[in-house]
Amino acid sequence: MVLSNMKFKLFGVLLFLVITFILVFASLFGENNHADDLVDSYFTNLKEGEFPEKCIPISIASNRLSDKTCSDDNFIFIVSVLKHFNLVGSKSYGLELQRSHFWVPYISSDTLSVGIYLTAENEDTNIIFNLFDKPQYLSDLFIIKRNFLKWNIHEINITDSELINTFFHFKNTLDLDKYITQTTEGYLLNSTKIDNSTITEVDKFLLKYNIQKIKEFLK
Repeated sequence: MVLSNMKFKLFGVLLFLVITFILVFASLFGENNHADDLVDSYFTNLKEGEFPEKCIPISIASNRLSDKTCSDDNFIFIVSVLKHFNLVGSKSYGLELQRSHFWVPYISSDTLSVGIYLTAENEDTNIIFNLFDKPQYLSDLFIIKRNFLKWNIHEINITDSELINTFFHFKNTLDLDKYITQTTEGYLLNSTKIDNSTITEVDKFLLKYNIQKIKEFLK
């Protein structure tokens, strides 16, 4: 009888430990997913035509760009990423994330990095080929930090050489004042013809970005 009671108590302790482990793991899994959700929401809003209102600092190979051009650099970053995956003008694309590590409080760093891979959702691709085709992630692109029990996108750090070249190509050639010009009082609408038969996908994206800037100004 005593042995039976000991077995029952041991089973109860083991069951308690298993349940506790499951609850703790589920909680940690949810917290790690919150970090991923920030990047997922970032691109979900883009597909809905909304550019990030908060300016995220950008670094090129760990060299921080000027805060004075942060907003425009964020736009150029978005165009560059979409161009990198041949998705400029696409409203339907899938997002795969690559987190640097699984966050555990007091053990791992409160900083995560998240890589991304975008793919067109309507592509007619070979399923068997995709099984063996390893996604080419833009690794460690978003730096996520945890402050006051909350995750935030702390920085965008571009290290991929091809993306860096694309970013500086647009930064040096894209006319951000093509449709509007910022003045001390607000914005001046430029006399520019918008022809849907000739306008490029990048220019369409630029026009949407300018329209959002005017909307924010008029709030």
